Amino acid sequence: MVCFRQHEDRPVSDKIISMRWNAFMDLIAIGLSSGDVCAHRLVNWQKIWVLSWPSNSKSTDEKNRLEINGIEWRPDGKMLAIGYNKNVKHLDSNNEQSSIALVDIENGDVIDVVVLNEVVTCLCWQVKMDFDANFDYDINPFNNFLEKLPPLSKSYSTGYSRKMGKNNVDDLLKVSSQNALNILAIGTKTGQIYFYSFGIFLVGLIDVKSKMSVDSISLSNNLGLVNVLLTKHSE
Repeated sequence: MVCFRQHEDRPVSDKIISMRWNAFMDLIAIGLSSGDVCAHRLVNWQKIWVLSWPSNSKSTDEKNRLEINGIEWRPDGKMLAIGYNKNVKHLDSNNEQSSIALVDIENGDVIDVVVLNEVVTCLCWQVKMDFDANFDYDINPFNNFLEKLPPLSKSYSTGYSRKMGKNNVDDLLKVSSQNALNILAIGTKTGQIYFYSFGIFLVGLIDVKSKMSVDSISLSNNLGLVNVLLTKHSE
């Protein structure tokens, strides 16, 4: 029988909603009830960065506060996807949109924001694992087929601004450096599942059930099978 014992006890500023360990680095991403996300080193609990949306702190209505509905690392551990219940580009608006922010783990910069017209409930980011041993992955085929993305604005309409090292999303997300296809799957409250290759290109949509909420998604190693956990809406 394996015995476990507690080594340390680390405090955080608010209630923890979600957290994920980085599979390649000594980092843990923590989503808080305040709507903030912070990255800590596991060894000494050093705080690397905090992602906070200023417009959210001004809200006094608890029902309209920004909430975190999912956190997921990109399979290579270099990018973090954060699912929010609101559109972080327009936090002052009362629209029904939600969003996924893609964050650079080195400095917490928001690289891109995916906006959906329904509430995000969960995230899953999986890489295709069945590599061809005879294929030369040093010659990356994705460079030949991926659409060149336009430059991004250096500030969002919320007034939230971060310093951007470059102006091109393709360079910032390092899409051309990916040696294998990876898919970010996004579940929603209305039973929709969106699939984004490399986290930015919409490549598929599955409508599971209109009266069911997607609570969890799991993709197989070859991306050929999707397991979905659903919850029926209360009448």
